[in-house]
Amino acid sequence: MKTIYKISALLILFIALNSCEKVIDLELKDAKQQIVVDANIYNGVGNNVVILTKSGNFYESNNFETVKNANVIITNNLGDSYILNEISDGIYYNDTLNGQFLTNYKINILAEGKTITSNSTMPNLVSIDSITYKKIDDGFGGGPGSGGQGGGEAFYKVYINFTDPANESNYYRIKVTVNGQYINEINVVDDGLFNGLSTQFLLRMGGFVQGDTIDVDLISIDKANYEYYRLLNENDMGAMSTSVGNPVSNIKGEDVIGVFGANAVDSKSVTIE
Repeated sequence: MKTIYKISALLILFIALNSCEKVIDLELKDAKQQIVVDANIYNGVGNNVVILTKSGNFYESNNFETVKNANVIITNNLGDSYILNEISDGIYYNDTLNGQFLTNYKINILAEGKTITSNSTMPNLVSIDSITYKKIDDGFGGGPGSGGQGGGEAFYKVYINFTDPANESNYYRIKVTVNGQYINEINVVDDGLFNGLSTQFLLRMGGFVQGDTIDVDLISIDKANYEYYRLLNENDMGAMSTSVGNPVSNIKGEDVIGVFGANAVDSKSVTIE
């Protein structure tokens, strides 16, 4: 029986990997329940969240079980240590944790008698140069969400523009919010084809309409996080779950899966006028 793992969508709390990756190979039937870790810290103070849930059966309700009363500690190579408090069932947070570039972070979780660890190094920040858009008068059909398949209404294509640092490998995740609603898509890319160059990416095939406000996060991530989200994207399961099929994880522990990332994020917003 197919099993899925809930990976919670972005929780905003104003809101380089040095460890070994592992590949989880699960049986398709009677898969053992696992703890699912969705842990991220970002540059700046208080931009962190750790969400602990449990895997569930594909045919079960989406009301996934949370992991409560865990001990969650994040440390870094500068000697700082932060205890994350449970602010809601299965959600852990620290309002003083200050994410810093090129700093290695380690997470240690004690939950239900299991010890869970991981570490990640926060990349340098890559800034968004601009968010631009252009009007498309699509006489053959188009419009938001249609991908140019019908309607014939004018719409707007929106692009993120940024300059990739030269002579290093970089990995990115792009998140988009439209009129306050997060677009539940996974968009990850490496710089293999544009290393050291200024580049532009289309944010959404279906386009946008006049009056839309688009908030964009350009998140620099390490290779392990890139591989994790790339696999989710290939499985076409969206940001809420991962399917059985050797999901890549940088989490260490018994009966555990998920990801821990120290991420550098830059954000910009544009309103289509």
